[in-house]
Amino acid sequence: MYWIPKSKLGGVSFLLAFVGFVLFYVQYWIAMWLGEVSTVGRVVFIGVGFVALGFILAGGVCSVFALFKYKDRAFSLYVSLLIGLLGLILLLGELFISH
Repeated sequence: MYWIPKSKLGGVSFLLAFVGFVLFYVQYWIAMWLGEVSTVGRVVFIGVGFVALGFILAGGVCSVFALFKYKDRAFSLYVSLLIGLLGLILLLGELFISH
């Protein structure tokens, strides 16, 4: 097993998952800075959240394709697959569990 993916799709999947993970952290700091009281703060908070979740889910799907289609067995692909699964659990929890 190696660390860096050999396929181009594997590299893209890790990059997407990493950027989405960082955007969730940035979303937290945007909420602390702008606050959820202002309308701009809410719009930016929700927009960054959707973009981050989209990146995470796309990274998870790309890592599944890289693992099974290209037989790429890099450690970073398993990390991006785990982040993608956690993003899928987050999405399903937001859809099916009431607040």
